[in-house]
Amino acid sequence: MNGWADFDEEIQTHPLSTDLHSKVMAAVTAIRRISQGGAAAVDTEDALVAVLGMAVDDGHAAQVLAAALHHVAHHEPVLVALL
Repeated sequence: MNGWADFDEEIQTHPLSTDLHSKVMAAVTAIRRISQGGAAAVDTEDALVAVLGMAVDDGHAAQVLAAALHHVAHHEPVLVALL
């Protein structure tokens, strides 16, 4: 098991407002793109900027993402290093 199912469950079960849910889902998409590593460098950089910008702008969103990332951190050291 690589933790992604738990990552998804963490995101899906955390109570979020509609606006915050949209922001978190955009960050989730970016995180997945970064973890897959197949994206072009520009795409990965844009995704990273999107994730970090959203986390800085909204502390609650950052907490949700941190809790979710905890589930994959051990299996995704490159992702963690980038973030």
